Amino acid sequence: MYCTKRIIDSSSENKIVYLINYHILKANKGEGFAEDIRQLMRMFPDTEKLINSISIVLTHAPSRVKTQEFINTLKSLIKQNNYFNDLNDIINELCSKPNIVSVFRAPERNSDKNYMNDELRRSINVGIENSCFNKIEVRNSLSSKAIEAVECLIKCYENEIQAKMDIFTNSLIVKFKSETNLNTLAENESVLDKFVSDCNDLSIETFISSLRNLSEHFTGSRSIINEFKNLAIKIIFFSNYRRCESGQININSWLNKVLISRAELTNRIQIIKAEKEILKERIKSIAAGCAAGCATGVLVGGGTVVAANASLPVITTAIENVSVSLAAKGLVGIKAMVKMSEKLEKTQFGRLTGSERVTGYLKYIKDKISGDYESKYFSEFGDY
Repeated sequence: MYCTKRIIDSSSENKIVYLINYHILKANKGEGFAEDIRQLMRMFPDTEKLINSISIVLTHAPSRVKTQEFINTLKSLIKQNNYFNDLNDIINELCSKPNIVSVFRAPERNSDKNYMNDELRRSINVGIENSCFNKIEVRNSLSSKAIEAVECLIKCYENEIQAKMDIFTNSLIVKFKSETNLNTLAENESVLDKFVSDCNDLSIETFISSLRNLSEHFTGSRSIINEFKNLAIKIIFFSNYRRCESGQININSWLNKVLISRAELTNRIQIIKAEKEILKERIKSIAAGCAAGCATGVLVGGGTVVAANASLPVITTAIENVSVSLAAKGLVGIKAMVKMSEKLEKTQFGRLTGSERVTGYLKYIKDKISGDYESKYFSEFGDY
């Protein structure tokens, strides 16, 4: 069918020669013939041009069969079989043009072969000459059973994309939930927003072209994204053979999966922002406690008071209590806390008083949250 369409499309004008096996008119009350006519009408939607361009050759006919008998058979079929109800007009038109019909009768004797071939050639030539050249619109067309098979195949491809989209979006949700960098999450958000925006026209072609940006950003998912693309291309190809009333492929269900992951991403961003705000307030509270207690002691998170002249182990323990709490929020790593405890004596921090040590540590935490790692007391540590 694909090749036939290409051949006809490449020609400026065409004539159609339709070969009918005589016995198809007799089997199942001619329903096979009716299906052939329907397929011709789907293939050539301009019925007027189809009738003007067509000539008919009846093959495998008994020697007694003439053109008029063929015409009478067609008229009888549309009266006796309701299966022809939607074909009455076109068959009546064909019956009104007996000069486009030629009959290929089987020879009765071997000696008749050459004679019958010569007669057949003349008859076919006359039939073709009585039809007209036309520029005909042609569409891909299959039998009803083949079209049903195509519809089922497309549905399978749609379901496969749906299943793979579930896998893809679930992997994104896992990725988003483990991400703590707001800039990275914002980039992911922008990519998903652009993908959904580009696919607003619900076109499967746009869906395919928009997959490129997803593949370039979510490099770990390139394989499954390519599978989306290949399945979508197959759907486009087989859609050429669907019924006209089948309509456009609905990609909404695929996009809804992306929107679910987008909602999870938004929720993750809001949680991290809220946690950072809470943590900033806690740091302010701890710092205020330090300032109030510098004369006699220092308040260090959780109600722990460290004397101004406390020993290094006592101060370190208090600092670690704050560090563990902050580490749980993902802002200060456990590694940094351990390194700090190990190197306190080796820096200028070790020469400070108890209150100054805690105040310096809190400044380090505050600078780390704000992105300023050049802390007055901890510049020698670097970022652990």
